[in-house]
Amino acid sequence: MGRGCMTGFHFSPAKDHDSPHLTIDERYSGMGLLIDLGYVSIARMLACEKYNVKFVERLNDSWKPKVSRITRGEIHGEFFEGADFDELLMNEVIALDGRCVDADVTFGKGKNKVTCRLVMIPGPTGYLIYLTNLPRSTHGPRQVGDLYRVRYEIEIDNKLDKSGAQLDQIRATTESSVRIQLSAKLLHSLIVDVLIHKDNLERTRSGYVCRGPLHRLALSYAIRSRHALLVAALLFDDTPPEYWDRLADLIADEGRDPNWRKRPSVLDIILGLTAPRGRPRKKKQHMCPPSAAPYRRAMQQAALS
Repeated sequence: MGRGCMTGFHFSPAKDHDSPHLTIDERYSGMGLLIDLGYVSIARMLACEKYNVKFVERLNDSWKPKVSRITRGEIHGEFFEGADFDELLMNEVIALDGRCVDADVTFGKGKNKVTCRLVMIPGPTGYLIYLTNLPRSTHGPRQVGDLYRVRYEIEIDNKLDKSGAQLDQIRATTESSVRIQLSAKLLHSLIVDVLIHKDNLERTRSGYVCRGPLHRLALSYAIRSRHALLVAALLFDDTPPEYWDRLADLIADEGRDPNWRKRPSVLDIILGLTAPRGRPRKKKQHMCPPSAAPYRRAMQQAALS
């Protein structure tokens, strides 16, 4: 998370659900997982606790958490340890007054008992409920919610694989051919992700975000549309550097995100890769808000250099 680059892959039959193919072991020690509802299970939470893996996940509607204590939120009345979470909400012991709630809860019994945090965050249509084992000293309820929102990056990655790399248009019939085509298409996605990550590093090197980020799908389409020129340049050893620079500029111009100012992604907001909104075309420069002044100075210095 934060780089958007593929770190590994696993091939499995399309008819199988992905969840059984995710095994938490010592490889994930010290790492973190943003878990979709399709992967939520008590066994996976126990594995995260065993191998020191942090997680953030949504609360399964069929689960019945038992509340041990409440560290944040408006409480009306008293309750005993191990009270049912749904009953506390129904009896309005936990007041949903628009503020965040943070509590310690338990699931399961005996050896399958697991303890974690339950946080409630007010959303547009009601409260959003998350489970996590992140410490309160470093992540409050809203930070937990922001982290889970970054999980949408996997949906963008799926769009890149399917629409950009055409992962869903494989017509091979033998296993070896399918694996070759899958690997080639994943390599396309990996190249796009690495280019975006390197571009993000260059964007923040000067301390100001001076240009828009590369959009995954737009960059993928730009590379596909220039594939003939790329292949021709690779086939000749004496391709001049000026040709590569011009080709890179063409691909970068087509791959920029045009909506990066007014609609930055959650990941860009967390990483600080945002900039003030540009002035409307009808407005003059002296009518710009004061918050845009540092950005204008940075652009002027970049132009002079």
